[in-house]
Amino acid sequence: MKKIFLVVLMLVSSLVYSQDLGSLAQAQNKIKSLELMSDQELLSYWTQAQEQGYSLSQLKTLARAQGASESDLTKFEQRIKGLKTAKADTGSLVDKTTYDLSSIFGISSSSEEEEKSLGLNIFGMSFFNSAKGQDDPSMSPQINIATPSYYQLGPGDELKVSVWGASENEYAFEITREGTIKIDRVGPVYVSGLTLLGAKKKIGTALSKIYSGISSSNESYQKVFFNVSLSKSRSIIINIVGSVERPGTYTLSSMISVLNALYAAGGPTENGSFRAIQVLRNGKVYKSVDLYNYFVKGLFPSITLRDQDVILVPTYKNRVFVSGEFKTAGVFEFIDGEKIHDLLSYTGGFGPFAYKDEIFIKSVSGIKKSIRTVNSNDYETSLVKSGDIIEAKPIADRYTNKVSIEGAVYIPGDYMLESSETVRELLSLAQGPKEDALLSRAVIYRQLDGEEQSMVS
Repeated sequence: MKKIFLVVLMLVSSLVYSQDLGSLAQAQNKIKSLELMSDQELLSYWTQAQEQGYSLSQLKTLARAQGASESDLTKFEQRIKGLKTAKADTGSLVDKTTYDLSSIFGISSSSEEEEKSLGLNIFGMSFFNSAKGQDDPSMSPQINIATPSYYQLGPGDELKVSVWGASENEYAFEITREGTIKIDRVGPVYVSGLTLLGAKKKIGTALSKIYSGISSSNESYQKVFFNVSLSKSRSIIINIVGSVERPGTYTLSSMISVLNALYAAGGPTENGSFRAIQVLRNGKVYKSVDLYNYFVKGLFPSITLRDQDVILVPTYKNRVFVSGEFKTAGVFEFIDGEKIHDLLSYTGGFGPFAYKDEIFIKSVSGIKKSIRTVNSNDYETSLVKSGDIIEAKPIADRYTNKVSIEGAVYIPGDYMLESSETVRELLSLAQGPKEDALLSRAVIYRQLDGEEQSMVS
C-alpha cells in the first residue's frame, strides 16, 4: 500500500496546475519521474487496480473536467499503452483502471454516491462503437435505398426514363458537368439541383414535344405514360474534420447522410460534440445537426451532401454527469438554456424504483462544490450547469403495511396488514400451521424504522 500511495502522489503532482507547483518546469520534472519508473512496477499497480476500475477513456474525460492538460493526458496514455504493447497478457489494462487511480488526475470522491457518478459512458458513443475499429471506410453501412424525396440531382447521376402506352421507348442519361441531360430532338434539359419529382416534371414537359400523348387524358387511347428513376447515384468527396476518430477525405455515395458519413469516420471522439455538428458548404455553415434528436426521437434532418462539403465535429461545450435511478445513466451533453426537464427526456426518465419528487445535484461553484435539491415542480424551469453531477435516489426500502410470518406454516412470507390485523387472521392467510408446529407458543417481533423494538411471546 505504501508503494501505491507513493505512485499516486507522484502522478498527482504531475497533473496539477503549474500555479500549485510554483512553475511549469516543476510540473514537467514530476512527469519525468513517472517515465523513469520500471514497467514491472507500474504494471503491478495497474494489475491491482483492474477489478473495480473505470475505462481509460472515462478517466480522461473526467480529468479534463478537472483541469488536466492534454499534454499530461497524452503522456500518461502513451505510458500505459506502452505497457500493453510490451506485455500482451495485460489484457484490459488500457481499458481498465480503478477508482484509486482517479486520484492521478486530482479526482476524488467523498462519498460512495459520488464514486458511482464517475464510471459513466458518454451518451451516444456506443452507436459508433462498431465503427471505431474499422480502418476501411467502405465498411460503413451500404447505401441501397429508394431515392429520398429530398435528394438533389447533380453531375454524375444517371437517370432512366421509361416511356410506354401509345408509344414505347427507354432512355438513359448521365447528368453532365453543366447539370443537363440531352434528349434527342429536344436539346439539353437542366436538372441539376432538382429533386427527382422536380426533374420528372421538367423532363415530361420536354418529352411532350416528341410524344404529344403525354398531355392526353388517362382514358385516351393516345395516352403516353412515362417515368423517371435514378439508376445510379454519383460519388462525392466529403471532408470530415474536428473531433472525430478518423478525420480525412472520404469518397462516398451522394445518397449518404451526415450520420452515415460520421459512421465511416468512426464517429466523434470522447471530446467531440454530438449536438453541434456542422455541415460547411463554400466556407459557410449550411446546416447544424443535433444527433440527440436521432438517438432519442429517431429524427434526422433531410440534408443532401454535395461534393466538397465539410463536416466539422467541434469539441463539446457543456456536459453533465447523470447517475442513479434513471433509465439511462451517463455523461450527457446539453445546449445553453436547456432545463432539467430536457435532460430527463434524454435519459428516458426515472426508473421504476426512483424517488421522483426530487433530484440531487452537485455543482461546481467557483473553486468549491455545492449540493442542492430540485423539486419536481421546478424541473421545467431549472437550468443545468456544465459539470453538474445529477442523481436520482432510490426509494426507501420500507413498507407501511407489511407483516411477515415465518416458521412452521404452509405459506410463509409477507402479507398486507389490513387483511391480517390479528395473529389468527395471519395464520389463516398462511394456510395454517404445519402438523409438526408447536402450537403452545409463537413469537412476535415488532420493528420501528427498521430496528427491532420489542418481542412479544
